[in-house]
Amino acid sequence: MASTIYHSRRLALSYSYEYLLKFISWAVAIKRPFLLIVFFGLACISIGLAFTINPVVMSAYLGFEHLNAIALTDIRAYYGTMLIAIGLALMSTANKPCAAQTALIFIGAFSLGSAVGRGIGFLHGTSLFSIHGLLMPLEILLGIACYQVYRVSPRSKKTAILPMLNPKTPEDFRPLSATNFTQPYDYYQMLRDDYPLYKMPGQDFYLISRYQDIIDIAKDTEATSNKLVEIIALGRPKNPHQKGPSIIERMGNVGIIPVDVLALQDPPIHTGERKIAHSGFNAKFIKSLEPEVELLCRQMMDEFIPQGNVEFIEAFAWRLPMRLIIRLLGFPEADFPQIKAWCVDGIKSLSGTASIADSIAIGGSAAQFMRYLWRGYLQVKNNPSNYAEDCFTRKLATLADDPDSVMNDQRAIATIFQLLIAGSDSSASSMGSAIRIIAEDAEIEKTLRDDPSKIDAFIEEVFRTESAFQGHFRLTTQPITLHGQTLPAATRLFLMWASGNRDERFWDNPEEFQINRKNGKKHLTFGHGIHACLGRELARMEIRIVIRQLLERTECLGIVGETPYEASIFARTLVSLPLAFEAKAE
Repeated sequence: MASTIYHSRRLALSYSYEYLLKFISWAVAIKRPFLLIVFFGLACISIGLAFTINPVVMSAYLGFEHLNAIALTDIRAYYGTMLIAIGLALMSTANKPCAAQTALIFIGAFSLGSAVGRGIGFLHGTSLFSIHGLLMPLEILLGIACYQVYRVSPRSKKTAILPMLNPKTPEDFRPLSATNFTQPYDYYQMLRDDYPLYKMPGQDFYLISRYQDIIDIAKDTEATSNKLVEIIALGRPKNPHQKGPSIIERMGNVGIIPVDVLALQDPPIHTGERKIAHSGFNAKFIKSLEPEVELLCRQMMDEFIPQGNVEFIEAFAWRLPMRLIIRLLGFPEADFPQIKAWCVDGIKSLSGTASIADSIAIGGSAAQFMRYLWRGYLQVKNNPSNYAEDCFTRKLATLADDPDSVMNDQRAIATIFQLLIAGSDSSASSMGSAIRIIAEDAEIEKTLRDDPSKIDAFIEEVFRTESAFQGHFRLTTQPITLHGQTLPAATRLFLMWASGNRDERFWDNPEEFQINRKNGKKHLTFGHGIHACLGRELARMEIRIVIRQLLERTECLGIVGETPYEASIFARTLVSLPLAFEAKAE
């Protein structure tokens, strides 16, 4: 009974939370000139409701009397439900500039056309001292207002943010520009050399760019915290003086949003969670998956190898790791497109480029994702015999019922949530970068074809030079001093793995791609310390198998189009990788 009440309350609150965020996101996205559309839409809905509910009274205001059933039906249809539909349709365009401009034209035409019709009515005997005499000048004024607003309304086209030719400061790089996302390493170099502790304008966190600084902070779990759900949800950390759980913690406990787990959790709870996660993703288990990954890889490559070309990211890199992690968690593989979309939203929330409206909308997306995960988790929990013994969700559900375990249902769901989001991008991004490097460098391609034993070392250098995650956040729990500056408690830090991976204070010739680098595995791509990524061996295995099979089945890899990157300070993800090749005869 208690469980039924909990889940009923969870669903009710989750839907309410989602639609509240959708409404807020919609409202925040509306440009001020387009508020005219909102007001007109609300007026249409209000008038339409009045005509639908009480057409007789409303008709009397317009001078309609002695209405028969057919006339009442017409009034409900045209003045009632049609106005409601028009109002809703118009309001849906208010936060989309191009659509809003079209809506302004529609409202202007609607208003002026109606005014002309009333004018004709006056010529045929309609009294000026009626409601029509009041409405006509209002409609004319509304039509004029629509024209004026349309004329000055913002257009959807945005001017690209371009970096300076010879940057002298970090701001000159335009760190949130498309150019800098494509090639950020000169920017990282400037930060390491001259601004090792740097706060980006308009951001509320400090960039930590040197290898040793990153190592030291990652190790110090006393002075820094990984608990970030509060910040992701509200944009600010929990008030350290607040007693009792915050609203975000309460929402997590109810199951509406994820709670802090694993990479977002601190000791001692993290210690127990990591032990559980490691039991499901240890080296022995990863090794046992190799035949399954090899088969899946071969089947997926069969779909494009005969064609001689493929958009590798969309058709393969995003799909293989996600299909595998979905299998391991016991969820339907057919749900891949929707799960991937939710995961993309989750990563976008940390991009640093999402607008306020987008960030709020992502919260609504997360609520949908959470409901989906709860539904799948409860299916596994209530019918464990229908799932394989090594199904990780089944293991989590079993541990959640153990009073001696750190795991509970909320943490189990958050663990699945985190595994899917991390698995959706890290392997895919590194896989895409690896294939791009091979296709761009004929010498590297030849080396790996001639000696496949070097693929493992090649992958480590890909990890070093092209970190899938450019960094991760920490939150200070006490004042810390770094480079002569004391940062108070509750200061956000961004540990820049990708910058540390190219720090010449640690690496020899860091900008040079060296397959046989002697300390190649000391990169920070998977983080450092107790929060290092649990899925790193799985990623290594997946990428190794993909490279080996692709080289075995093709010749002359080449890139035949643009290879842009996502606009994100958090993840380095190829948007597309159009490949062409010659298929080997089998």
